Amino acid sequence: MTSVCDTLAYYLMPNHIHFLLKTHSEEVIKKHPKYELDFHKLVMQQLSNLLNSYAKACNKKYQRRGATLG
Repeated sequence: MTSVCDTLAYYLMPNHIHFLLKTHSEEVIKKHPKYELDFHKLVMQQLSNLLNSYAKACNKKYQRRGATLG
C-alpha cells in the first residue's frame, strides 16, 4: 500500500511517543487506493490507524485492558 507520509524520526518514551513526519504531496496522495477527494481525511485516517495499532500492540505486550487512572 502507498504511504501518506515518511517517518523522519520517532522517540519512544515510557508513557508516550513522538513522531516527526513529512506528508507526501497531494499529487502523490491522490494515487493512494483509499483516496476519496479529501487529502486531510486520508492523512488523518492513516495516522489514526498507525497510533491505534501501536496502542493495541503495547496493551497486548503488557497485558493491559480498559482505561487506567493516573
